[in-house]
This record gives sequence, C-alpha cells and structure tokens, in this order.
Amino acid sequence: MGILLKLLSTVCFGIENCLWKLPINKNISYLQSIFTRSLISSSLLLIIVSICLLFDKRELNLLINLNSDINHILLSILLSMYSYFGLHFFNLSLKHGTAGVSASIASIKTWFGVLIGILLFQESITFSFLIAFITILTGIYFIEFKKNTKFSFSKNSIYAMLAAFFWGTSFALFKFPIKWTGALGFAFILECTVCLMAFTIGKSFYKLHFNPFLLIRSQPIYLLMGSLVVLAIILNNYAYSYLPVSTLSLLSNNTQIVTLVFSGLILKEKISLNQYAGIFLIIIAIVLLSYFKYFN
Repeated sequence: MGILLKLLSTVCFGIENCLWKLPINKNISYLQSIFTRSLISSSLLLIIVSICLLFDKRELNLLINLNSDINHILLSILLSMYSYFGLHFFNLSLKHGTAGVSASIASIKTWFGVLIGILLFQESITFSFLIAFITILTGIYFIEFKKNTKFSFSKNSIYAMLAAFFWGTSFALFKFPIKWTGALGFAFILECTVCLMAFTIGKSFYKLHFNPFLLIRSQPIYLLMGSLVVLAIILNNYAYSYLPVSTLSLLSNNTQIVTLVFSGLILKEKISLNQYAGIFLIIIAIVLLSYFKYFN
C-alpha cells in the first residue's frame, strides 16, 4: 500500500515539475506562479480539511491530529518556510534551463538527505555515499560540458543544486511534522506557508502586483497544478505511515524520470547527448545511494 501511494505521488510531482515551465515561458513571474498555485492548493486542502472535520472517526487522526500543541505547529511552519526555498530555486532553475535537466540535478536532494543523516543523526559515512557524490559531480560535468569553452556552472545547475539542498535537508525531517499534525494537517500547513512566503517575498523585494484571478483566467494550467500537488502531498505524507524514510527516498527517484518523459511530451524540450549522459549518471548515483542505504 505504501509503495503504491509513494509511486502515485511521484507521478503527480513529476508532471507538476514540467508544468511550472509553461508560465515561465510566457514571462510570468515565478513568484506569482508559486503564489497562485499554492493559493489554489491551500483552498482545496481547506475544503478537504473542513469535510474531514465533519466526521468523528478514529482513522481520521492519521490525517489530522487535532491534539497537536502550538509548539509543534510553529515548528511545522518553520520547517515549511525553510522548505519553500526548494521550490523557489527550482523555478529559478527552470527560468534558465530545461525542466529535464533542472529536475535531474534537483534529484540530488536524496544525497543531501543522507548527508543530514550523517551530520545530524551521526550515521557513518559509507563507501557508497562517496561513490555517489563523485558520480553526481561527474554527471553535472557532462550536463555543463561545452566544447572549446572553459567549464563553469550555469545558473540552471546552480539554482537546481540549491533547490536540491533545501528540499533534501527539509524532506529528511518531514516525518516529524507529519507525526505531529497528521498527513493532511501538515499538507495544509505546508501549502499555506508556501503561499504566504511567495506573496511576502514578491511584495517586499520585487514590488509585484498579485492578481491570482486574472492569472487563473489566462492560465488555467494553475488549476491542474494545484490539484496535482494536493494529491501528491497527501499521498506522500500518508505513505510515511507505511514505509521508512529510506524507502521513501528510494522511491522518490521516479519523480525525475516522469519529469524527463513529460518534458519531451509537453514542452518538446531537446536535450543534448552530453546532458542525457549526465542525467543518466545522476539517476544511477541516486538510485544506488538509496539502494545501499536501505539494504545495508
């Protein structure tokens, strides 16, 4: 059951990763896109939460923990604020490159999750960890390689690696707020926080004018994105009650494969042979890292 829930969530996340590129291609601010999408997802989650609260069943405690204390709620909000920057930098990466490359580099969040385990939970450094790190760097080199040009990281790769850092280090800790507030409860907290963060940053630093209704009318794709992320987050959070974090990390690697497929189908993106080689190396590294962490 848990594996099925996680796999379905990766499909939803993978498709949504591609759809972020459509507003960017039309020169719509990524902050306005994040705000609009998360406003839709927050509204949908509010409706679902309200419906759930009409029922008085014990099994609903897994979805919404009504007994969570204020300290746990505040910690959940703080973790959500930190995790927001993963989406923030992922959109910046999409602005400067293709969805396939951005999603593949961002998939190294699994490596950062393992690094958190080493630093925070005092897990030992394994040989597979070091091999994965070297393979990932080699993969990024292939993605960035251009003939007769001095090697340097593109904005696409830099922002994707920042996205991986914030997502990887925060996702490793998501099990705690899910336990505190419930799978559905934390999904609602997370999306509301993302919505407020995008609005605050856009207003404070970029003086953006937010008109989500105009954007939704001109870009109904946001409705699909909001629906996909609601389904993805609920399925992902609910899977924590069935599977250990290491297994979830392994299964999450299907996301970039879905993104790669749909970036070709939906966005008609062209990826060079070098970039395909780099993407392949990154996928292999992350899968092997997750495999050895789970089975050793």
